Amino acid sequence: MADDQAPPQELIDIVADADIVFASGRLRAQQTAERALPHKPAAHDPVFNEATLPPPTLSGLRMLPKTWNVLARTAWLGGHSLGGETAREAHLRAKIAALRLHEASAQGKVYLAAHGWFNRMLRPELRRLGWICVKDGGDAYWSYRIYEYRGG
Repeated sequence: MADDQAPPQELIDIVADADIVFASGRLRAQQTAERALPHKPAAHDPVFNEATLPPPTLSGLRMLPKTWNVLARTAWLGGHSLGGETAREAHLRAKIAALRLHEASAQGKVYLAAHGWFNRMLRPELRRLGWICVKDGGDAYWSYRIYEYRGG
């Protein structure tokens, strides 16, 4: 993350009163949490890490990174993991992560700084636990979602 990158004021305002802060074990998510909520240290937890992509094995092809990302994610969803975390294992981890967030919410407002694809994997797991997305800010960098518990 570049030194001059700052979260939007709207995000800062939303997370300002968070009681519990989580970030994935990855530096970028930790920096995001710190910049959005500098007075509250985040618990760094690899359960929230991005679902990793296997490296491309097609030599000689030149494509844009976004194109590689789409191809790699599609292959990963189809079972290609090159010995890394499989899609099935990542889905199980998403269940564990959603439960961790749910349990932490009993102690107050929770803020999680994590990663795009894994956040998508959390959505259905949070829904199963009774959480409803009341604001969907999309998937761009610095975007966010707000969930409220409606019972399960």
